[in-house]
Amino acid sequence: VVVMIHTIELSKMISADMFNEIINSLNIPCNRQIWFTNRYMDKGILAIGLYKFKRKSDNIPQSNEIALDTHYYMIMLTISTSAMFGKDYHIAQEILCFTPDFVRAIYQKIFEIIPCLNLGKSFAVNSKAWMELNAFKVRRIDFAFDFKYMHQIYLQMINQGYGINRKTVHRNYYSANELQAEIDDDDPNINIYEEMVDANTPYKASTNYVYYSCKSMNINIYHKMSEIENEHLTCNSETDYDFLRIEIQAKKNKLNYLIKKLGLKGRELQYIATPEVEHELLHTYVKALVGNGIYVSYDEAIQIINQSEYTNGMKQKLITLIDTIAKKHSVAKVIEEVKNGTITTLGSYQSLQKHLKLIEQLGINPVTISRRVEKYVPIQTFTNGTGTSSINLHMLPNLVDIIEAYHAQTLEYRANGIPVTEKDLEAIDKIQ
Repeated sequence: VVVMIHTIELSKMISADMFNEIINSLNIPCNRQIWFTNRYMDKGILAIGLYKFKRKSDNIPQSNEIALDTHYYMIMLTISTSAMFGKDYHIAQEILCFTPDFVRAIYQKIFEIIPCLNLGKSFAVNSKAWMELNAFKVRRIDFAFDFKYMHQIYLQMINQGYGINRKTVHRNYYSANELQAEIDDDDPNINIYEEMVDANTPYKASTNYVYYSCKSMNINIYHKMSEIENEHLTCNSETDYDFLRIEIQAKKNKLNYLIKKLGLKGRELQYIATPEVEHELLHTYVKALVGNGIYVSYDEAIQIINQSEYTNGMKQKLITLIDTIAKKHSVAKVIEEVKNGTITTLGSYQSLQKHLKLIEQLGINPVTISRRVEKYVPIQTFTNGTGTSSINLHMLPNLVDIIEAYHAQTLEYRANGIPVTEKDLEAIDKIQ
């Protein structure tokens, strides 16, 4: 399991003179009101966009080098740090790589292409002043959660979870206020730029598996090797791409909300590319997708319910719910059909919510492992939610629990360093 950053979209407000200098020096053509190029993909800069937009009359500063101009000017850069530093584009950069020195190195790579953006030439590169003058804001950042363990089964479990509107590509499951929360700002939401990036780069996530979208968030869930094969993407033949990727793409309005919630200093890259922001996004949205509780087989879920301390009447209601979800292959579909009255055997929507919570309180997920794949799932010891009994079951840990464990490990590594393994020592010995 690895949590990484795949793609970053950076932006900066610039002067009219700098705007024109960049367009002329890079010979960038205008396309749909944006000056756009992707000629520097081999340098890790997947796209460069320049955009100007009209100021509001009451928002024009009185003392500013461009105070007399009637427009704002912005540069936008889409970055793959893996490609920028000569690594495999498909394998994203680990979260702990994003130290202040690494952020400076990203900026220096940008300045090699666009030197006029370097406003800190008179300061040392490692100085606070250099960073403040040259900092870019994050307009979008893609956190990638990659794992190989039983990934095909996990993909099935995710598909059967709490997502809705399953017949469309844009499957919007955001219902809670927490998930919808976002804060807009003066920077425009430039959808045209995102469309042009998607249309002009071969590096895009496949939507053949699971894709969720709203104004300030995208979530892609897909098998990496299948994406490479289906999109006919170039790749490294020696790299193992057989893993599932859960990719959370947070746009600026969502990032603004997280800045307020987490008490961050701003939307600059050094404040956003952190384990704290990554964990907040992954934990919140993966939990919304899959809920709580370990995955067990259908028969074992029934066994756990029957051995619980619930009343016989409640046990039967929970068994009926587990059975209905298994037949419908989707918690979301069951919720939808209870709401619209198609399913009447589970009571009201409020009762359904209560019963889903009671199942999770037993420590299990309402989605069960199918009999077809049960034999591939390892047997482990399960202790029920009340801690009163233990049994051996086919079981898989919940993705939320995996994310929590990985986050704790990440914080430990950041505080004390990554431990050296025997394999590392053998590699060092060979060098010596």
